[in-house]
Amino acid sequence: MSKSLLEWTRLQLQSHDSWRSKCLNLVASENYSSKSVRELQISDFIHRYPYWLDNNPLTRYYQGNKYIQEIEMKATELAKELFNADYADIRPISGMTANLGVLFGLTGPNDLVIECGRDIGGHMTVTKLVSSKIINLRVRNYPADATHYNIDLEKARDVIRKEKPKLLALGASIFPFPHPVREIAEIAGDRSSCLL
Repeated sequence: MSKSLLEWTRLQLQSHDSWRSKCLNLVASENYSSKSVRELQISDFIHRYPYWLDNNPLTRYYQGNKYIQEIEMKATELAKELFNADYADIRPISGMTANLGVLFGLTGPNDLVIECGRDIGGHMTVTKLVSSKIINLRVRNYPADATHYNIDLEKARDVIRKEKPKLLALGASIFPFPHPVREIAEIAGDRSSCLL
């Protein structure tokens, strides 16, 4: 990288940091890391990751993790102590993996889940997991109000009452307008077996 391009990049990073310090970012997946975390991220640690064999942190597929392993073991020990747990896994999980855990925990085979479709910016987690045959659910999208780029509440109420879904999922990658969470919760409240 040329010296001028490197300087330009540094200025862009400084401008970005200055801008971020003056705004409120509401993207949940873009959490703001602490200074301590950022210091670790600029170290060589950022280029290494654990690949545990048989889910055992002491057995590594990749070499060169001696000190990272010690940090992970200490973090695991502290997590077990903090949560008074016999076991802890401190490796981060993706949102999709977390969603899968919720689906396995709250639904059973062939249950119906209603989620936001692409027509209102939905990321369609359930649809992706079902189409890849990871989980056996029936999935349907909320009726869309194209004019307001949101859920059509009247049609959604009819669908929910008629089809009796097990779970109502709200979430989108793109949503310029807030989802009608309170209204959907009220509709779900009409049915004791429907989870929101």
